[in-house]
Amino acid sequence: MNSLIILGSMEDSHVSRVVNRLSHFDIFPICVDPFDSNAMTLDMVGGEMPYPVTLKVEGQADVSIDERCVVWFRNKRAFFAQPECEEEQIKYFMLSEQKSFFLSLVDLTGIRSFNSVPAALRHQRKPQQLHLAKSIGLEIPPTIICSDYDKIISFSEQHGDSLIKPLLMQNIPGKTEKDVFAVHSYMVTAEELRNYSREDVESAPFIMQQYVQKAYELRIMVFDDTWHAYKIDSQDSINGKIDWRLANHEDIFSSIDISPQFGRKLVKYLRESGLTYGSFDFIVTPKGEHVFLECNSDGQWAWLEYPDKGDTPITDTISTKIRHMLEDDSSFRWAS
Repeated sequence: MNSLIILGSMEDSHVSRVVNRLSHFDIFPICVDPFDSNAMTLDMVGGEMPYPVTLKVEGQADVSIDERCVVWFRNKRAFFAQPECEEEQIKYFMLSEQKSFFLSLVDLTGIRSFNSVPAALRHQRKPQQLHLAKSIGLEIPPTIICSDYDKIISFSEQHGDSLIKPLLMQNIPGKTEKDVFAVHSYMVTAEELRNYSREDVESAPFIMQQYVQKAYELRIMVFDDTWHAYKIDSQDSINGKIDWRLANHEDIFSSIDISPQFGRKLVKYLRESGLTYGSFDFIVTPKGEHVFLECNSDGQWAWLEYPDKGDTPITDTISTKIRHMLEDDSSFRWAS
């Protein structure tokens, strides 16, 4: 059996559930917590590829890394504040350097990743997501990506209430984590926009979309030809009517079926993007129209499951897909 390396922590419930599930098949991944000390070696002395790579993690088996290995870049630990004290600076350095090491391994050794690293990096750009969704026949909101004050005012006057989103950054660091500014989606009117100065509006481009009326929303986890869909009753929420991420601890989530025709479009999206799985967000309008918002190449899902009730479909699917990759070098690998 080939080796699975997870760049992440067992404190992350997404990781711990998959690791526990794989143990039922006698698969014991190497978990590399980037905040721990890990002995890694990429030996380039010989000057020829493939370079020998070894990994030693305290309390876990040593492993030689080659193209038979699979790596899962699951790590979600990040710094939301500027690392000022020496301890935080060291951790920031460890996180950055260990991630860079594994990204280099993907390029130099041919090891496979779950998802494809090159595809996932490309896919971080939201304009590309919207373009791809539109090109395969998914509906997207009227959208402009802009920092031109006059065009932004014109768009808002033409399309009414609008939603403002960042292109990339979700959190703006502060001196401490209490000072962090979380950049969520928010709704504005043309009148409210006029209260901002031209200088403020034109400081950086952002995504502006017509606000779409919601009956409810969807989060859909898609893997190859398998998907798990969840209904989000955001309009029944206290905090999440505009952005349900502000209400992910409220009781507004339930499993739901989607049509095979709709599901096949999402599978096509993944194939076109080079991803092997993705987390899709949609609005469902009062007329039943499905409007694409985004696809995250490593979206969160743990809160959607109920392990105490044996309800872990996403954990089971991820574990199965990884197991197939380990058993068959060509399994579940699309061109990136």
